Amino acid sequence: MVADNSPHHVYLSYVQDDQRYAARFRELMEPMQLTISSCRDDNVSNDIEQRAESMLTHCSIVVVLIGPKTRQSRWVDLEIALATAPRTGNSGAGLLGIILPEHSDFSMPYYEPENIPLRLHDRVKWEFALIRKWIEDPSQIQQWIENAERRRKHFRSSINYSALKALKEYPWDENADTPRPILQSLSEREL
Repeated sequence: MVADNSPHHVYLSYVQDDQRYAARFRELMEPMQLTISSCRDDNVSNDIEQRAESMLTHCSIVVVLIGPKTRQSRWVDLEIALATAPRTGNSGAGLLGIILPEHSDFSMPYYEPENIPLRLHDRVKWEFALIRKWIEDPSQIQQWIENAERRRKHFRSSINYSALKALKEYPWDENADTPRPILQSLSEREL
């Protein structure tokens, strides 16, 4: 079941290599009673494409777990694009990136834009999205989610033309993520 567009429905975006952080995120957030979904939650079935698109277009917040391979994942980029696209009478989902400990920028006081998904960085520049570093404090993560919720209501999710051009020319690495057939046809859309 897909929740409504409330601040309690989180879509979790990550590459296969970061599966253990996704599981840990779910454990940490369990007491907060959030609905957390991901395309990786579903087994292949006939209506998987519709359910995946529904999850992405009905979530209120997208949390992107940023590991070493996330930047090269075309699927993470598509999930960000579909979830944050403006909706009829409503803004798109809020966006929160969490840099994982294995990421080269985790130990730095800042992040290098070239090391995170371009679409995420572009939305940070427009004050729509947030980027934080991995912690194990559920109440702090809840505050980040609430801040991302406020930003989605106050800022318009948009992408500039130079970022869009860079996305079209970016050399995606097919090995960065295992194939996700559920998004194959969605990737053919102009995002």
